[in-house]
Amino acid sequence: MRFLPHPRENICFALIQLALLICLIAGQVGIAQAAVDDDDLGHARVYYTMLDEVQDAYFRNESDVLIERYQHHQTKVQETPTNDFEIARVLHFYGLSVRFFRLLGDRENAEKSFNNGVAFLSQIKDQALADLLEARLVVERAELDVLYGRPREAIDYLLRISAELRPNWVSILANPIFDWDDLKAADPELAALATSAASAASLLMLEAATALERAEEALELLGETADDPASRPNLLIAHLRRTNAMSLLSDPQTSAAMSTFLNMFIGKNATRPLLTVQSVHEFGPYLMGEQAASHTANMAWRLIQKAELSPQHPVVLNGQMSLAFADDTIGKTKESFNRYLAVMNTMRAGGAAESIMMADVFMELARTLAINGEPDAARELAEASVDMSGRLGSTNTELYSIRQLDLATIYSAIGLNIQAGELLVENEKRVMNSQTTSGVKASKIASLAATAQRIGKGDQALSLYRLAIKEMENAAIRGVADLPIINGYANLLLEQDEREDALTVSRTAIARLQEIVAQEKSILGLQQFDPEANRRMRVFRNGNKPLFSRLMALLVDLPQSLAVADEAFQASQWANGSRVEDVLFRVNQRNGVEDEGLRDLLRKQQDLNTGLMKVAKRIDTMRAQGKMEANPELVALDGQSRNILLKVSQVEAELRKRFPDFQERASIDTVSIKEIQSRLGEENVVLSYFQTESRVFGWAISTNGFAFRKLTPSTVELAASIKTLRASIETSATVRGADSLDEGVSNAAKGYDRALAYALYKQLMEPFSKITKGRGVILHQANGALSSLPLSLLISQPPLGEDTDAEALRSSAWLIRDHAFVTLPSISYIAGPEAQSNGADTTKSDGPQLVAFGAPVLGGIAGATRALGNATALFDGELANVEAVRALAPLPNTKRELESIAKALDAPSSTLKLAEEASETAVKTTAFIGADVVIFATHGLVAGELSGLTEPALVFTPPKKASEEDDGLLTASELALLDLDAEWVIFSACNTAAGDGSNGAEGLSGLASAALYAGARSLLVSHWPVLDDAAADLTINTLQAQRQNNSLSRAKALQKAMLKLMDDKSKPAYAHPAAWAPFVLVGTQ
Repeated sequence: MRFLPHPRENICFALIQLALLICLIAGQVGIAQAAVDDDDLGHARVYYTMLDEVQDAYFRNESDVLIERYQHHQTKVQETPTNDFEIARVLHFYGLSVRFFRLLGDRENAEKSFNNGVAFLSQIKDQALADLLEARLVVERAELDVLYGRPREAIDYLLRISAELRPNWVSILANPIFDWDDLKAADPELAALATSAASAASLLMLEAATALERAEEALELLGETADDPASRPNLLIAHLRRTNAMSLLSDPQTSAAMSTFLNMFIGKNATRPLLTVQSVHEFGPYLMGEQAASHTANMAWRLIQKAELSPQHPVVLNGQMSLAFADDTIGKTKESFNRYLAVMNTMRAGGAAESIMMADVFMELARTLAINGEPDAARELAEASVDMSGRLGSTNTELYSIRQLDLATIYSAIGLNIQAGELLVENEKRVMNSQTTSGVKASKIASLAATAQRIGKGDQALSLYRLAIKEMENAAIRGVADLPIINGYANLLLEQDEREDALTVSRTAIARLQEIVAQEKSILGLQQFDPEANRRMRVFRNGNKPLFSRLMALLVDLPQSLAVADEAFQASQWANGSRVEDVLFRVNQRNGVEDEGLRDLLRKQQDLNTGLMKVAKRIDTMRAQGKMEANPELVALDGQSRNILLKVSQVEAELRKRFPDFQERASIDTVSIKEIQSRLGEENVVLSYFQTESRVFGWAISTNGFAFRKLTPSTVELAASIKTLRASIETSATVRGADSLDEGVSNAAKGYDRALAYALYKQLMEPFSKITKGRGVILHQANGALSSLPLSLLISQPPLGEDTDAEALRSSAWLIRDHAFVTLPSISYIAGPEAQSNGADTTKSDGPQLVAFGAPVLGGIAGATRALGNATALFDGELANVEAVRALAPLPNTKRELESIAKALDAPSSTLKLAEEASETAVKTTAFIGADVVIFATHGLVAGELSGLTEPALVFTPPKKASEEDDGLLTASELALLDLDAEWVIFSACNTAAGDGSNGAEGLSGLASAALYAGARSLLVSHWPVLDDAAADLTINTLQAQRQNNSLSRAKALQKAMLKLMDDKSKPAYAHPAAWAPFVLVGTQ
């Protein structure tokens, strides 16, 4: 349907061509006799120049220039034009308005401008002129539909200009205005803009060959050899689209095309941040590798935030989509789902129409819902995504084919095997005959293979996987997309018991993953844009744990050798992407530089980035909950984010200026069995455990021996056993009151499950008894549930007597009697400089010997339960409710504990901060640098334990009124910001070895990680609620033992203190592990 009646058949073709040529030669759109004005929008060259100017102002994020150029011409548009030239000026202004509002993300006003322009067309007497003006409006409207993800509508508009613009995925012909050759001769700029828009529409449907053809034609028309191509944004956009199409096609000339493009817009010209954003979104994965999806997404998002665009702007939504895709790529499924959900909520709040992006969101949400056991919702969204993709483009496109494969995958995941099989049959031939790139084709064939495997067609799946591998090896781009192909193939081989081939393919997959991680650190020096790069790669490794699990399962069945054990051992380190490991990397990065100024800047950068991620996480959570930008809290958080971003930029600029040669160290530290053996003392042995989704593997390493075993319990069984064992301890340890242990063991405990403790010994320790026997110190590390189990409370002989009898408990064969234990925060920690210390008391002279805080002033009931329950409103907004904090139970024994420790260490009383002095403000203003021992003797709170508490915290004397600096709770994130340069930090408090409160958090990822990040070298932390008097006696005895014997290591001192408590017959309850076993030494021995 035409915009206006246009009876072209009544006009002589020759006259039209002549009129067009006259307009072109005159350099204007209207009457050739009109006066020439270099700034008159009625002229074609002025119009195109203005389009370039507003586009460039947008790319440069110069909103003031953008608005100024628009308003400048707005004032020149006459309300009642009297001739064709004046009408042309008005129509050009409306074309400029469509571009202006499109760039601002204001679709409603862009459409109004287009409609207003169309209304003026009927007033033009010169039909040739009307044709040109209509076409110029149509091109801007088509670009609007491209931006909002409606490619078929864009093509429908473009077909009004010329049938030549029809892509191969559209079959309906229109009644065009122009013959293509006539248009190119009359207005090559218009022809180029139309062709570029057609290229973009095909890119949306992933029709890369058509897109490339159109983009190259646009460049030819624009004259890509212009003297200063960077001054012509429309030329840059066409280059960008050509390069994107080439990357999708794996064209061997892609790199050269990218270099040409980058030289154009970077070169001698000022940075164009929003062109950078568009470039990253278009071909970031090709330029930097798919493994760098998060790098590029975070870089783009940082620039988008600075642009302050509307939250409904497609560029903003696309930035969020890129972040979500990046999260999903590395296994951050929950974060990815929340981001996609936030995008969908923002679209709905803005009244968005159907779009390719909306179809993308639907399919991604459907994937997660299918995994999480919501089949009906998954099916509804997936089917809606496929239907939407067909309506918005065509069922004869690459995008629609991929959508159908996605739907088949979801059908098979939710048990709809018949429907999945039908789609498999329907799409297999189509996929095999497709002319797409090898990389895309490999992924599509692998998707078919995965569906075939799920619905029980193993032989067909195997054949398809082999075809996918062949296509993958021919692909020009090798990245993250390779992993699911290789991994799926290896799983199928193992399922069919082809173990030798499965091992070979598994090794290939791990080698590919290692390449991806290695490349992460060599991406054009862009790491300053991405504060979470190291953590992200660890999550990526952890997310690929099934790959490592399969490798270890295959290796453990081979004849044992050092090579086999070491391959599995290092694979376990690669897979263990924990937060603790990320903390240690950042600490080692700082400690690995000699220049103090550089060290300080790195710490400042790390602190700011940590704060930025915390704010970003809260923003994402609120958006996922449906809260929009007008929400006051979101506005405040956005302000915080911008403020931090500014500070980060300043620090990064200073880093580049002062230390231009600084290079980040490698982010992956793995150690071999031989390296560990070379660093161990004769009395030491290392135990390392690794839990996959279903299996538990273990290694024992001594100076002259090693062992690698698959242990008998499954991961689920082990977690259940540890939970049961801990429950038998924690029932007795929910109080820390003054008289909690005066009534004997029966009241202090319901009975410790020694039979289970022995069973766990048989499963976890006995397989390595030949290596551990006679070794005085066991250094151990584990992931998963095992990270919350102190090995000291296991029993090596069948228990005798009653579990509630103090004498029976004391006489049990506790492992603590044979070994001292050290918990390694990471297995790589053993190769660090701190591990070379034996932990003996080596008092320094350049800092205080003791710094201690305890006995906070609290008004609750002494000896009452710590867990006040969710009825307590602990937080009032962002700050703690000081009255709720004050209502916690007092801890009278902490005063005795700290005074006794000060006496044992000959420390002056001024080193103790007790009662009113034990405040959060005092902690934050204390100089800890060079301290030997720092002690916090107070309540330790676990995230989620009290209402509003989202991260672990230590309790201090609350102020009269809460403030940012002091609300009575020192949270883990606040603790991390301290300069805690101390040899040994003791948390004489409850649950200080607990996780950070996030879903599935590892042990030590809360307060312990915060202290390590802040600079502590060794920690004493607790695994469960501690008893007030027992905790006091344990810390006093530990420090006294080391003080009395300077050569005694921290591990041995702690062992001695534990045994002293256990064997104290004057206090029967001390025989129970609830009293002596909660604390573990973390770090150096």
